[in-house]
Amino acid sequence: MRWAINMLIDRERIVKIAYEGTTVASVSPFPAYPPLNRLTDMMKGDPNYDKLWKVDQAGAEAIFKAKGYVKKGNYYEKGGKQLAMAIETHEAFIEKQRITDQLVEMFQAAGINATHRKLAGATWGDNLSFGKFEVRMGWQNCGSINEPWGTLDTLSNRWLKPVGERASNDGWRWDNKEFSDLVKQIGNLPLGDPKIDDLTKKALAIYYKELPTIPVTQAKKLIPFDTTYWTNWPTAQNNYMASWTWWQTTENIIINLKPAQ
Repeated sequence: MRWAINMLIDRERIVKIAYEGTTVASVSPFPAYPPLNRLTDMMKGDPNYDKLWKVDQAGAEAIFKAKGYVKKGNYYEKGGKQLAMAIETHEAFIEKQRITDQLVEMFQAAGINATHRKLAGATWGDNLSFGKFEVRMGWQNCGSINEPWGTLDTLSNRWLKPVGERASNDGWRWDNKEFSDLVKQIGNLPLGDPKIDDLTKKALAIYYKELPTIPVTQAKKLIPFDTTYWTNWPTAQNNYMASWTWWQTTENIIINLKPAQ
């Protein structure tokens, strides 16, 4: 069913409408940074990777029917229960809400009674931690910058907790031992170890087969800096630190600033 949902997502439409053409579709759970793009490129040729980004409404509906769903009116039903989903977003993140509005339209057109719920931040976060949600639009695979472990570990079963108990990570509660064992091996190796590539390829093959989360788009941000009074802000040419300002690493930017005069 996760594959069926994926088949209904038109990422290029989301890029065009939700982002007004300012970003690109995601091809992995990683951010599209060069060191991680190299790892994603290794997956080309994997059958699940190659078909993941193709819109296929007929294929999705074939899965629904194979699972026993029958379309009655506008929506599929099974055992008297309508095929539906409530997608939760954080009330402060307009970007995620714009994406979700597009997803709702796509799912509705395919016979799923999808709705969009905007929740207060604390409720939205608790619902993930305690497993009290159907579907959510978020960014919780965030982790990796130049190596794969940071993101892959968000899905490791080492974080697993029963529904109703707070999970410090992996709020999706996906439990795949083979995947988790591979991630553990990656975490035990030093950066740059040649074994990491093969372990990552095996882990991603499992990820693409089971789709515990579904990559949609890259979350590009505009981060303005003013050089009137201070210089030495990070740039592509002076890339001493990632340029985002909402993490603890902002301190490293501040202590490296220099007076303009």
